Amino acid sequence: MKPLLHAAILCSLCLLAILPTHTRAQDSSPSSDAPYLYYFSSDIDAVVIERADGTDTRVLGAGLFEEIKPYKISTEHGWSPSGKWLAWTSVFVPAYGAGPQQVVPFIVSVDGKRNFPFTDEFYSFEMAWSPTEDILLMWGNTLEKTEEGYDTQSEQRFLTAYDFSSNKYLFTFNDLPPLKQALSSNFVPSWSPDGQHIFINHWFSNDTTTLFVVLSKDGQVVTTLGPVEAVKMDTNSYEPMIRSGTKVVYFDDSLIIADLVTDEQIKVEGIGSKPELFLFSPDQQKALIVQNGLWLWSSEDGLIQLLDRLQFVDLGYTFTNVAYWSPNSQYALIYGDISESQSTLWFIDVSQQQVQDVLHVDEKTLYWFYPNWYWTADNQALVSGLVDATRQADNYYGGYAYSALIDFPTLDVQEFDFVSSSHPNSVAFNIGNSIFATVIEGPVIYRRDTNETLLLRPDYDSYMSARGGVAHIDESGQWLLTMEEALVSSGGSKIGHAGVSKLDGTTRRDLTGLFRFADWLPSQVNVDDLPPPLKSPIPPRPIWTIQTDNWISQLAWSPDGERLAIVHNLFWHGTGAVSIWNFSKEALTPFNTKYDDPENIGEAFVVAQWQETADTFELLIIVSPDPIESLQNYRILALAEQYSLALIEESYLQQYIYDLEADEIVTEIECSSQLFVIFGYSDSFSPDGTLLACHTGIFDVTTGEKLADIPVTGSAFAFSPDGTQLAVAASWDVLIYDVAELLEWKSAKYNFARHNQ
Repeated sequence: MKPLLHAAILCSLCLLAILPTHTRAQDSSPSSDAPYLYYFSSDIDAVVIERADGTDTRVLGAGLFEEIKPYKISTEHGWSPSGKWLAWTSVFVPAYGAGPQQVVPFIVSVDGKRNFPFTDEFYSFEMAWSPTEDILLMWGNTLEKTEEGYDTQSEQRFLTAYDFSSNKYLFTFNDLPPLKQALSSNFVPSWSPDGQHIFINHWFSNDTTTLFVVLSKDGQVVTTLGPVEAVKMDTNSYEPMIRSGTKVVYFDDSLIIADLVTDEQIKVEGIGSKPELFLFSPDQQKALIVQNGLWLWSSEDGLIQLLDRLQFVDLGYTFTNVAYWSPNSQYALIYGDISESQSTLWFIDVSQQQVQDVLHVDEKTLYWFYPNWYWTADNQALVSGLVDATRQADNYYGGYAYSALIDFPTLDVQEFDFVSSSHPNSVAFNIGNSIFATVIEGPVIYRRDTNETLLLRPDYDSYMSARGGVAHIDESGQWLLTMEEALVSSGGSKIGHAGVSKLDGTTRRDLTGLFRFADWLPSQVNVDDLPPPLKSPIPPRPIWTIQTDNWISQLAWSPDGERLAIVHNLFWHGTGAVSIWNFSKEALTPFNTKYDDPENIGEAFVVAQWQETADTFELLIIVSPDPIESLQNYRILALAEQYSLALIEESYLQQYIYDLEADEIVTEIECSSQLFVIFGYSDSFSPDGTLLACHTGIFDVTTGEKLADIPVTGSAFAFSPDGTQLAVAASWDVLIYDVAELLEWKSAKYNFARHNQ
């Protein structure tokens, strides 16, 4: 047999630029003062409520998902105003058009003892709590199930409101025959700010007119308006929508602002045709109007033209939900084309009735490629995007990353060299605005007072594919909650992961799986009303956590178990690095090596192997190890030559246990990593050859039976020489678990059911 590892290169020691750090596993402490958060856990199919540090864990809705196991997406609709009820939905989208999507709503009491019953099945289901009472507005489309499946022709639109305080429906669609007849599927309801009225806007697609209906909260029709030529008031919808306030705008020979509650109407003179866009300020006393230029309207001063030429650029097709107005309604930002080859970001000062370009570089205007911006409470704006100081018509997709924090009204600018996500709420500021956080590959925390940027590791599951996300800082200003987005390999679709970090970077913890909601627990929820704390934590805690600064492809213990080599393979950049952790002395000895052979970029990778010398063990670094001759067509994921075993992979979906002596496949095993970049020699056999650790869990080598899950998504695994510990490379971290504890734990669902139900 040809030796597997033969191109050995002995590496000398040198320091890494950024040293990895280590932490011991944190202990649960009932005296923790960390804030509470809540999220949907795909591990136990329930809502988890716990402190940010993972202590005092409570669970809502356990067992509700047993009958709908294939449902993939959960979206949160929030807590009721009293904090007594939590509502969310779960959506199942069949693959390859094999039937209609199905939506299941859940409304659970804060103590977890009551679940609101639904008897219908739904194709779509939306809901919104009244801002002042525990009244839930619900609307969507029902589905009729037949023996052959679902009848997609039987969809019925519904609208209803339920009062959880009096335990009764206030009205249903059937109670409103004239309204039900007038409205087709193109209607969207919303609450008035005081919770006393329900607004319905119905868009007629055949003539682009809109009918507005106002209901009392118990379903009585108060007034109607239209159909009228309504003006778009929101850049994130194709039709006019009432997002906030009580006013709508329409054009009927002149521009008219109508208050749906008071019936007051204001005629705006000077606009001769239906505007492209009408953007109310937060106090609804001012508005920006886009129509052959840019106009400013105020209830005090009437209409003023600011720009005689402006082609508004609608950012709504992205994930951006930018606020054009500052919170105090005194300033505004708007993006538009001022010529065929020039676009820029304009700043409007209402008190001065002026508009001006905000940012310049070397006396030249910055021309932005679809920027996004976020206002702080004290009227600063963080603006980010791709810009080009010398934009040319043939260089539209050029440009560079740029972010700037702008102070108003001084227009002082503080610049940064990164771009935040275009997702709504992707930037969070703490109280006082001394810190802001966003998500790029992983969480990024910037301290304005010291001009320091802290990069935290990405989510375990995102594996070098993160594309921004959402950031929320808690009220204490000490903790950061993130929802990180990532691209999946097929179709470019997005997945999401939740994590929580301390703003000083000392803690980073991942919360859940794909497409789940997470947020800080609102103040109206009384923790004492929740179910009691769990007796056993959902995931087992690691013995050690080693923090590094990049993704990890392989782990290798020294034969005496006192050192662990961590390999970072970045071969798409032609580089590789290795660091060593010394357990006996609790001290770190780092070194790295770099490979710049252009012929090997994209193909070569680094493997670490320990070699015994006269008095110690030395680490060998092998570049592009050759596979065993008879396995040329397979990737080797794990090797136990002393037991003549190898884990090999023919494709991303087929892995096998291979007998090296018999030169044959023993059994197929489900160890697919399902990661974007899969490295060889990343999985591990136990020292006695009986266990195999890989992405999907710990397996019995003889039977192929899965014995336990691994609590995190890992890219590399290594049993310690005595077999008692398992090192798992997850994101930029290495987590070291007790093997016996993992085998007893088995899985989050098994452990939860055994100890907590």
